[in-house]
Amino acid sequence: MTASNEPVVNTVSAGEAGAPEKNKFVTVTKGAYTRMVIIGIGYLFPISAIWAAFDYWKTLFPDKNIEFVVTCLYQFGSVMTVLILSLGKSMKFHRRILGGFSGQFCCLFVIFLFRWLGLPVNVVYGILLGLVFLMSVVTGFLDSALLALNSQYSPKMQEALQIGIGFSTFVSVVYRDITKLISTSQANSTSIYFLAALATVIVCISAYVSLMRMPISAHIHEEESSSSQQPLLEKKEEEEVNIWKVLRRVWFNELVIFLNFLLTTACYPAILTAIPCYTLLALAPGHWYQTILLSVFTVFDVIARFCV
Repeated sequence: MTASNEPVVNTVSAGEAGAPEKNKFVTVTKGAYTRMVIIGIGYLFPISAIWAAFDYWKTLFPDKNIEFVVTCLYQFGSVMTVLILSLGKSMKFHRRILGGFSGQFCCLFVIFLFRWLGLPVNVVYGILLGLVFLMSVVTGFLDSALLALNSQYSPKMQEALQIGIGFSTFVSVVYRDITKLISTSQANSTSIYFLAALATVIVCISAYVSLMRMPISAHIHEEESSSSQQPLLEKKEEEEVNIWKVLRRVWFNELVIFLNFLLTTACYPAILTAIPCYTLLALAPGHWYQTILLSVFTVFDVIARFCV
């Protein structure tokens, strides 16, 4: 009867009954928590990096509201990808996560090379939109895969992921502020900025690989080896769900979430970067006024996430 007084440990023997379930709720170490925060940052960081470089896009495409077009295209592509994946065959989340981060890295790398490609502006514009759409697709692969990954751990890891996602935009804006302070040349500061963005994605991939090698993830490998072809979520034949009954119960909550998502997406960054500078004229060169607006917005966005 002394077993009930023993503390929970990070490893449970594979032979114990219900070991996979118990392993989901083992003690979350600081190392695992930190790695999940970093993974969360990497989830939306690439598109945030493109948003934060708005001043570079305004210089390349002065007659276009590139931020709004990029945002709409990205959101459409990611949502449609998640929808298609939900209707298709299950895929191991390990492949989807690594593939998603690798795809994001490749897209950012091509954008990093824009300066040296020497292509016409209209061609660069088309390539940028194509890369944004491709990034939305690979991020769609990441979306449900990261949620599936978190379901293998205790709810504390879900908290870490959400904190990381909240910090992704903030990190991208801080990068942009620092690189603009380092170099007055927009081309040089942008090159440094996207180089830092590429390094950040590599750090996120390393954090995921490291997390998978930790004892807290041992049960995931055990489950994969025992049922390699098993989907993440199995449908029970006896359970029949009427989608219309579910919608009648949750439509209001879904509407609130949709409107919140729509309004925040419209606000950041397209509306903020479109606000002209009339009084603080010293901040007009280099689009510093809009850069500061983005910085203030992201700071309060992070604060609000911790207040909820």
